[in-house]
Amino acid sequence: MAFSLNYLLRVGQTKDLDKSLNVKAGMDTQVGPQMWTYNGLATGSNDARAAIIAADYFLSARGYIKQGDFILINANDPAYALLSVTASTALTVTTADITT
Repeated sequence: MAFSLNYLLRVGQTKDLDKSLNVKAGMDTQVGPQMWTYNGLATGSNDARAAIIAADYFLSARGYIKQGDFILINANDPAYALLSVTASTALTVTTADITT
């Protein structure tokens, strides 16, 4: 299916991301890396590990995630993976699987 902000959560956050805001309005200003989870099993997502790991899957979240962040995913294969965000710009979001 496709990425949805509804299934992306920052670990340890005190409140949900305001999904009504423009994605840039929720941009994180913290210096250190953030840890995120993504539920690829959810009905609105339901994506395989390879699809989630692919470049630009998280492009809609580029204002929230940044280079150096980590994303723990649960895919429909079933498969888990820990991703490192290797780039997050206005044009691209790429990740690397660091599970193995």
